[in-house]
Amino acid sequence: VAVGGWPVAAVTLRKPAAALDGGVSSTSFALLAPPTPGPPLPSYEPLTSAACCAVDVSEALSPLNLAEVLVAVWPEVVPSLSAARRAVRHRRVALAADPLRVLWWRMAAPLGERLVLRPHRQRLQPRESLLALHTAAPLQVLWEDDDDGRWMVAVKPAGTGVLQGRRSLANALLALQASRYEGAGGGGDGGGGAGGDEQQPQPQPQQPWTAAYDGPMRVGGAWLVAKTPRAALSVLEQAVEITLHWVAIFRGAPPLETLDACGLANVSVKRDGRSVRYGAIREATFTTGHADLWREAAAAAGFPVVGDRPHCDGPTACLWIRAVRVEGRKSSLLLPTPERFARLFEREEAVCQRRDRGELNSEYALRMLAAREAEDGEVDDVGEEE
Repeated sequence: VAVGGWPVAAVTLRKPAAALDGGVSSTSFALLAPPTPGPPLPSYEPLTSAACCAVDVSEALSPLNLAEVLVAVWPEVVPSLSAARRAVRHRRVALAADPLRVLWWRMAAPLGERLVLRPHRQRLQPRESLLALHTAAPLQVLWEDDDDGRWMVAVKPAGTGVLQGRRSLANALLALQASRYEGAGGGGDGGGGAGGDEQQPQPQPQQPWTAAYDGPMRVGGAWLVAKTPRAALSVLEQAVEITLHWVAIFRGAPPLETLDACGLANVSVKRDGRSVRYGAIREATFTTGHADLWREAAAAAGFPVVGDRPHCDGPTACLWIRAVRVEGRKSSLLLPTPERFARLFEREEAVCQRRDRGELNSEYALRMLAAREAEDGEVDDVGEEE
């Protein structure tokens, strides 16, 4: 609605809620408020994760178009119709049965089909910004699946977000894809001559590469990438087996039985070290699934990862994903352990040697030593009483 050429209000025409139950003809319309978050309809149960969402189109959703379905099912992910239209236009919405089909946001939701949504949490960057991002910090690729082109393993630097942030892994993947598309000659404007840019059809955007799962910023290393909607859907439905190969430094010296009880498999102790700050530190390698909550379990057992706040303080989290195995396939390159792991052992051993010589004059180190001795004394007193 405009007055004097200036927009003053906006309304949305939507089918009445009664039409979804068959009480009103589908050709009837009513003036309703924009959709607000609410409980989902009882006839469908959507699957939702940070990296992928899926829903089966039932009779309750079939009268709506694709944009309306996205807003109705995932209002916290797709808060508006404009965001839903952008998701469809950028090919982040696909049909599980026919993922290569190009969809339009006005088309009716196909009854009985499964819709797959791979949301982009941040503001979409233009192609020029993505190419500049790739030039400044190119993403390192460890392995790509040449059989069916579904998977990729890339290196996520520690401290960068997976889905959040301008320099997140999600944007780095789009930048890598844009650079390859540009190198293959797909970045042209498709124009030539007067009015050619407007008359000639623009090429359809490629289906985006997305992170297969979310994770904290402090975790770095090898990260699995879903290059197709079917790959992302298989991770969402837990239809594919994913194994992560870790290396981490724990506070204290956790026994192997304790680590096994925390959900860690194939545990191997690499080295132990002394520490004034932590009492002792232990570096170990192990494997887990991509959704295991082993960090919380290790912290609850009294052996948190060094630097994994809020469970244990430190300059940075000492945990790293060395490789990813999916469906029995393994990345061709095993990432080396970061140098900061070895520097931590060297620094802590140097502080312990100064303590042994009586040269520990730092007030902070003395406080840490006194706190550690007090904790050891309390443990000894409890043991004597028992």
